[in-house]
Amino acid sequence: LRLAAKPFCSFVDGIGARLPFGLLRRLTRSILRAEQLEIETLFDCLAQFRSNHSLLPDYDLDSLNWLLNFMERTHLHRDLRKIVLRGPGDKIVGWYMYYTNPGQVALVVQISAQKQFAKDTLDHLFYDAWSHGAIALSGLAPIYLMDDFSEKQCFFVCGRGCSTLAYARNPELVEMLSRGDASLSRLDGEWCLMPDLR
Repeated sequence: LRLAAKPFCSFVDGIGARLPFGLLRRLTRSILRAEQLEIETLFDCLAQFRSNHSLLPDYDLDSLNWLLNFMERTHLHRDLRKIVLRGPGDKIVGWYMYYTNPGQVALVVQISAQKQFAKDTLDHLFYDAWSHGAIALSGLAPIYLMDDFSEKQCFFVCGRGCSTLAYARNPELVEMLSRGDASLSRLDGEWCLMPDLR
């Protein structure tokens, strides 16, 4: 049934994406300028954007390079899109990484942005994924951007794959996780190391 319905659904989706109103309104290009996100730039971004949280991962350039190379080698059937976004004065205001999956749901690995450019960063991600054939995006929403995700009509679900297992002898560390004071994404756990991404 899925294969038989795919041409019809693609036709309806194509029309829906071009309607000027409603949830399926046409996606628009972001005002931000995009560049390929290089390892050195990502390393600098992770350091620059780290002040919003008390608990965060601590990468060095070699470990970050190894991780991204591993992710690209392990999932050859998917393209890992890595984009950095620049705003006024050519300053970096956000970035994102996701696995393309034409005709399917694309999987977001990480997204981060300055608060004032959060919606523009989301617009850019949505348009980029749509232009690469994605029918939807799935990922983890940073707590500090939840309002922006909601205003962009994102859906939030808590189900399979949404749990985090954490242990620490220091209860304050677990408390930071519970209250959303930790900067963790799919890049920081075992998800990106799995051969079968979901």
